[in-house]
Amino acid sequence: IGYLLEFPSKASMEINVKECNESSHFKEYDTTYTDLSTCNAIDCKCGIHGNCTKNKCNCIDRWTGVFCDINPTFTFTYWPIVIFANIGVFELLVVILLIVLTIFFRDHKEIKMGRPFFLISILIGIIFHIIIIFLLYRVPTKILCILYLWLKLMGNALIYGSILIKCYQISYLYNNRKFKVLTNNKVILFYSSIIFAHIFLLLIWTFVDNKDYMKSSVLSKGDKFYYCGKPKTYIIGLFFAIFFIILGLNEIYKARYIPRQLKERLGLPLYAYVIYVLVDVFLTYSRDIFSPNFINSIQCISILTFCPIVAYNLNFKKIIEIVNRFYYVESNENFSSSEKSINQYRTKRITTQSRTKNFEISSIRFF
Repeated sequence: IGYLLEFPSKASMEINVKECNESSHFKEYDTTYTDLSTCNAIDCKCGIHGNCTKNKCNCIDRWTGVFCDINPTFTFTYWPIVIFANIGVFELLVVILLIVLTIFFRDHKEIKMGRPFFLISILIGIIFHIIIIFLLYRVPTKILCILYLWLKLMGNALIYGSILIKCYQISYLYNNRKFKVLTNNKVILFYSSIIFAHIFLLLIWTFVDNKDYMKSSVLSKGDKFYYCGKPKTYIIGLFFAIFFIILGLNEIYKARYIPRQLKERLGLPLYAYVIYVLVDVFLTYSRDIFSPNFINSIQCISILTFCPIVAYNLNFKKIIEIVNRFYYVESNENFSSSEKSINQYRTKRITTQSRTKNFEISSIRFF
């Protein structure tokens, strides 16, 4: 600070001012004396995701950080969830209506033969799966990942456990030489075993094997995203699914010759469940490779396809049959009094084509 005085003596010199090489240097002008400038060497390591300007990195493509080395955060595409959520809400309302109608018509033969308890169990499992749709497009947290596992596995247990027991009941009845009906105690035991096995596994994943839920990955464009990882013991859950699938397919195979009037159409829901599980396994092991938008969209489509197939074949058709029969009875004025009793569940004696013996189905209680 002060005045720059002239030196007491003078000397002449030649000064050659060269042009600043802009490829390796940059000009920086003095803020006070604008005619003065300095040529500074470029010295900043921005990498391929930033441009160096006056030794400062200007990041591109949403990269951040002093040296543009922090990955951009993945941006969800939200328009698919609007479509999936609307379809999910519609299916959810339909399922709730089916639960109400199943309870209301529980004394009719269609519902009795399908076991009201199992029909409602299947519908509750469908609700669990539909709720998953509303969680997929949220930023994952540990609690959210654990909730996702509970909804998925318990939904599978309620749906597939019920289908498996229904398959086994039909197969047991038809393939037993004495045509005995599976007792309710055994039904409760088998069903409870499936449910508690899944609950036990989920408790392990919740309180013991719970360290690898929050994971991150980077797409080819550099976008960083977080996803729900799988427990180290996840392979046990796969063995559960494969084991129950094999049992179910085996029961379907053994019951293939049973007359249609004796059995429900469990084949299509079972095959749909197999495809659903295979898709879910693929998505689980591919979450660190593909975009979350792709993974979530495929999973939503899978859920919204699988759930209606199960609900339509195992519940909706029964309700429609009951409603149609009511309409037919009301519109036909000449129906006989004996036809009225068709609404009540009765023990029937059925003669099959493959066996000449007669057998009867004993009364089935609510469970």
